[in-house]
Amino acid sequence: MGISMRNGIRLAVDEINTFAGGILGKKVELVERDDLANNDTGKKVAEELVHKEKVSATIGICNAGVGQASIDTYQNAKVPLIIAVSAGTPLDKKFAASPDFYIFRTSPRDEIQAPFIVAEALKRGLRKIALFADTSAYGESGKAYVEKALAEHKIQPVSVHRFPVGVSDLSDQVAQAKAAGADVVLTWTVGPEAAVLAKSIAKNKWTVPIIGSWPLSWRNFIDPAGSAAEGALVAVSFIQQASFQRRNAFILAYQKKYESQIIPAPMAAAQGYDAMMILFFAIHQAQSDDPKK
Repeated sequence: MGISMRNGIRLAVDEINTFAGGILGKKVELVERDDLANNDTGKKVAEELVHKEKVSATIGICNAGVGQASIDTYQNAKVPLIIAVSAGTPLDKKFAASPDFYIFRTSPRDEIQAPFIVAEALKRGLRKIALFADTSAYGESGKAYVEKALAEHKIQPVSVHRFPVGVSDLSDQVAQAKAAGADVVLTWTVGPEAAVLAKSIAKNKWTVPIIGSWPLSWRNFIDPAGSAAEGALVAVSFIQQASFQRRNAFILAYQKKYESQIIPAPMAAAQGYDAMMILFFAIHQAQSDDPKK
């Protein structure tokens, strides 16, 4: 998701600099940092970008935990942050009541995805819910919102399972969910761990639908899960499939620039691209690249 987001942002910058000549007569310059999906590193990166590099704005944040460690830095310095990937709801709610908040988002947050996923399960007549969520900040947020959405329909999961990021097998937990009589698995985790879950379900010879948050659209779920991923349902804001002109142009430009037919995390790429375009129009509208303006 990080590489896809970065590539989407770079693609937007190329278009802005090439076709628009930059913004306000200046070329856009990207200052790139890798937070390593580490909370402490993310905080240091934020402080470096704000205080040393003195950026006009930042686009990024793939992990909710990194975001929680970073957003205060941007808010306190009054430097806009556009969160292009992380769906963790608390990130753009913490300062939302402030009259001047600097934290924005282009990704559909957990609070939106969870009720959508629950509604889809119920629409298909699936009411015996097995919930699998990792123990990261992302998993914690998603689990809470899924349970809230279920409670609004007066439903409790028949089986709930937590696991750390990096887990290599979930066969025992899957067996417990199967024994509890679940007729659907709702999952809230990232791609590789979702693949472990799907393969563990297949290992238990359990034919059950999997419905999950947007990481089920990543190649690091689809490829390692293989046939076990077949039929999984996922909430997404963007898919790599030809349809209308603007989407087609983005997909073709990405494929050409990066010499790859496959976008590893299409949502992350599109939302990164959109975030940069929003920033382009914001600077143009303000007629200034001063962060406050």
